[in-house]
Amino acid sequence: MTLKQKINFFKSEAKRFIAIHGLINYAVFFDSDENPECRASCEMPDSNRQLTIGYNETWLRQTDDCDEISKTAYHEVIELLLAKLRLMASEKESYYSNVMIDEEIHRIIRLLENIYFDKIKKIS
Repeated sequence: MTLKQKINFFKSEAKRFIAIHGLINYAVFFDSDENPECRASCEMPDSNRQLTIGYNETWLRQTDDCDEISKTAYHEVIELLLAKLRLMASEKESYYSNVMIDEEIHRIIRLLENIYFDKIKKIS
């Protein structure tokens, strides 16, 4: 696949997973995110229900594994599912640190990936 095809595949998978999970009350945008530590990202700067799912073009150029691209899109959709929780927990008055919040959210995401991803990827 070309880079453009991989980007389009990533976007279409993310949109499909958004629909499967009923996350239709967000304005979702896609953009390149060249953070070398991430394959992709999900940014919701405030509670206005607008967010950006980013994809790392460098990583996409290096992979030809459609399952990994799909799983990365799924991961970011689960980030979306938990975005409001992250926003609420990261308020100044929060008892927990941002690192602790990130660790717990990623524990939940990995659990959902390991339990549901293979089943959900088959849904068209």
